[in-house]
Amino acid sequence: MRFVGIHLRSFSLARWCRGGLFSVCILALVAGCEQAKRTSDNGDNSSEAVVAKKKVDDSRVTAAEAEKFVKKYISAIKRPNTETLLQLLDWDTIVDRIFLDLTDTSSLRKEYALGGKKILGQFSKDVRLEIDGGGSYAFLKTVLRGKDRHAIVRLVTGSSAPSGGGRIDYHNLRLIKIDGKVRADDIYIARKGAWFSETYRTVLQPVLLQSQKPAVGFTSGQKEEMNTYIKMAEVIRAARTGNHSEASRLYQQLPEDLKKAKSVLVARLLAKDREEFFNAADTMISHYPNSPAVGLHFMDFGIQNEDMETIKRSKEMLEKWTAGDPYIDLNLAAATLKAGDVDAAVEMTKEIDARDFDFRYPVFLKFNIALRSKDNAMILKCCRILRDDYDEDMKKLLKSDACQDFVESLEYVDFKND
Repeated sequence: MRFVGIHLRSFSLARWCRGGLFSVCILALVAGCEQAKRTSDNGDNSSEAVVAKKKVDDSRVTAAEAEKFVKKYISAIKRPNTETLLQLLDWDTIVDRIFLDLTDTSSLRKEYALGGKKILGQFSKDVRLEIDGGGSYAFLKTVLRGKDRHAIVRLVTGSSAPSGGGRIDYHNLRLIKIDGKVRADDIYIARKGAWFSETYRTVLQPVLLQSQKPAVGFTSGQKEEMNTYIKMAEVIRAARTGNHSEASRLYQQLPEDLKKAKSVLVARLLAKDREEFFNAADTMISHYPNSPAVGLHFMDFGIQNEDMETIKRSKEMLEKWTAGDPYIDLNLAAATLKAGDVDAAVEMTKEIDARDFDFRYPVFLKFNIALRSKDNAMILKCCRILRDDYDEDMKKLLKSDACQDFVESLEYVDFKND
């Protein structure tokens, strides 16, 4: 079954955030190296790095304050306004986390500390590229993780996105107060399963090692450490280029501690083969049981393979982390509709208002469910939203054979006479 009005490119791996500040770091980002022994992932309910407590107010961020903050943040991303973005984020704390416990980093640390505007500018540019072509970057809700308030922003890629259209991600902003003003002291990228600071910290491991290389060459210990990064990079490169059986083979050759490296595990979730994919997912879950990255890749795999059980499992995992997202519900309903259960799809979506979203994909999902259930009143509502809010060419859309019952209805007459 083909859905009317929905033409999305196939899902693919999101590009890693590019700093663009240090040429030597770009190679490390491509390699995707990560220090496996450094952190554990307990669902990312809190950042494990130490917050600069002397700067943080005791008063908690309220839900209203968080929502007001996120509106400014999203505006700064979309406009773009990197000056405002730098003011909204506590860049000093992010840099503290990047360099926590690292030695001989004074020059690099200074460069990062002064380079916040450029790094965040590249981050905002990458977000805009992902939502280009009808995507969305919108506030979802605030949640409490431990004692801290977090704001969740949902990203849905547009049809022009480098990673393909219709793919879901979340950015989780951990909120604090500094001198009475709300700030985000880090951003968690759900699809990566890592904090913004954590991603950049992984870049530093091979960079620092290379910078410390003596004129006579690496010592045996340094050679072994660099080989570690090379082996990990080989696994990631094989996964990203679609050679998943090779990625699996290389993964089995890694030392046990390196098999826990988050970037390696997330890359292996790109596997297309069912057995390889679920082996990779089980391994990721065993080390990072609450990571939303697994749930998001379950959604990708389930949709690509029309696998209802995997989509349902994705919803369960993501619901725990987001405290619920109606767009996930719509995707599950669309898959249910495609499987032939029209009544169940209608039931799943009856409380979801298409006007609550800021992009057209959800409207098309509601539209297609209404078509199959012959709900002309809902079809009419969706037609008006698509025409009035998104300037959709409804004459062309309604020429589809699937729309002919509606075209012959009284509701269509109302639509024509609007």
